[in-house]
Amino acid sequence: MLKKGQRNFKGCRVAVVGLGLEGRDAVSFFLKQGSSVTIFDQKEKSEIDLSDFDADKLNLVCGQDYLDHGFLNFDIVVRSPGVYRYLPQFVEAEKKGVEITSVVKLFFELAPAKTIGVTGTKGKGTTSTLVYEILKASGKTTFLIGNIGKPCLEILPLLDSKSVVVMELSSFQLIDLTQSPNVAVVLNVTVDHLDWHKNRREYVAAKMNIVKHQKKQ
Repeated sequence: MLKKGQRNFKGCRVAVVGLGLEGRDAVSFFLKQGSSVTIFDQKEKSEIDLSDFDADKLNLVCGQDYLDHGFLNFDIVVRSPGVYRYLPQFVEAEKKGVEITSVVKLFFELAPAKTIGVTGTKGKGTTSTLVYEILKASGKTTFLIGNIGKPCLEILPLLDSKSVVVMELSSFQLIDLTQSPNVAVVLNVTVDHLDWHKNRREYVAAKMNIVKHQKKQ
C-alpha cells in the first residue's frame, strides 16, 4: 500500500545501532528490503538474541568499544533512541555523506497515514492511549505506535491515506526529526533526561520539533 516517500533499500549497507525494540524493528524491516545489515550493540555477542532473524544474513559488532569501529562504510545508520544523536562517530559519518536516521524518522518519511504525535515530560503514554481509544471507538482505522503499541516500521504495509497513527514521542526520538506529525499534542515540558541531553535548551528544542515542521494547514 505504500505510496508516500517510497525508497529502494535493496543492496544498501545499513548499520543498526542498539538492538532494543526499535533496533529489532529496523533489522526486520531492512532484511525484508534486501539490505546488508550490521548490528552494533554494546552487549557481548553471547548476549544478543537473534532468534527472530536469519542470523546468517546479519553482521555483528559488539562489546564496550562497539562504536569505535565507525560508520564510514555504511549508506545508512539507524540510531536507537537511547543512543545520543550527536556522538562524534555519527557526526563524522554524516559529514562524509552517511545518512543518520531512526525508525521514527523513517516512519515519517514513508508512512502514507495521518499522524498524531504526543509529547511532554509526563503523561504522554496515557494521553496517547486515550486518543487512540477514542479514535478506534469512532470507527477509524487507528494504530498506536512509538514507545508503546506496535513497532513503527512493522505496520507500514497496513497503512493507507485513511489510516490514523497515534505516536508517543520522546525527546530522544524528536531530537533530529525534520518532519512533524499532522497533529501535535504537547503536554507539560519541564526538565528531564539531562543525563542524555547536553542541557535543558537541547531538551526543550528536541520537544519543539513536534511542531517546528508543521505547515499552516
